[in-house]
Parts: sequence; structure tokens; C-alpha cells
Amino acid sequence: MTFLRSIFQLLIFLGLPLFAGTCLAALGDAPGASDETRHFATPAGADYSVQTTSRANGVVVHEYVAAGGRVFALAWAGPFMPDLRELLGSHFDVFVAETARLPMAGRSQVVIQRPDLVLFSGGHMRAFTGRAWLPAMLPAGFDPAGIH
Repeated sequence: MTFLRSIFQLLIFLGLPLFAGTCLAALGDAPGASDETRHFATPAGADYSVQTTSRANGVVVHEYVAAGGRVFALAWAGPFMPDLRELLGSHFDVFVAETARLPMAGRSQVVIQRPDLVLFSGGHMRAFTGRAWLPAMLPAGFDPAGIH
């Protein structure tokens, strides 16, 4: 019974991404193609670009893409939690393992700070936000505080 309760709480925390649609970028991989509205920007003097995807359901995802073509950071905001399995890619298992160790009662945010993955996620219905990055892939001089 405890296992089923934990699975149910995890699905609720993830915002039932089944209803939130998908974004086609995975942390550490090349950004994917999408039929959604996408905007590209390269900050002056930066060796990375920011690709912003606005989804029909109101979720906005910012993909930080290194010069080598890999997503090193993500940020999201919107009325629904995006599909974190798709956004985190191979790092989703780390997310699941770390959240399983956190107390379930009253949790409205998740903070994971590991050498291989940093993730902050929180919010409530109609106001979810989060950001994640791979410390080893950050471009030289990049400040993670700028991920938003």
C-alpha cells in the first residue's frame, strides 16, 4: 500500500504530464525539433544559445544549448508541469531516485544538488517553475543563476 501511495504522490507531483504535452529536448542531448512556437537567442559574447519553446498549453521551456549543440540547462514555467521524463532524458532516473528519498508530506518543491545534476522544481497547480543543469557541461564562465 505504501508503494502505491508513493507512486500516486509522484504522479501528482509531476503534474500528470500526460496532460501537459511534450517538449522534445533532453538535458545533455541535442535539442529536438518541435511544431510548437520556438524562438532562438544568443546573448552577446556568449558561447551558447537559448531556445525558447512556447507550448499551446501555456508551458514555456528555455533550452540552454552549448556551442557544441548539446542542452546543458533547462528552465520551465507554466500552468502545468512539463514531462520531466522527456526534459531530463537519461537523468530522469536520478530525479526519481532523489525524490524517493525526500519526505512526502507537505512537499511543494524539490531540490537536487549532485555533482552530475542540479535541479530546482516547485510550484502548485497553474504555477509550476523549475530549472535543471549539468554542472560538467556548463560553458566556461557561465553562472547558473542566469538560468530562468
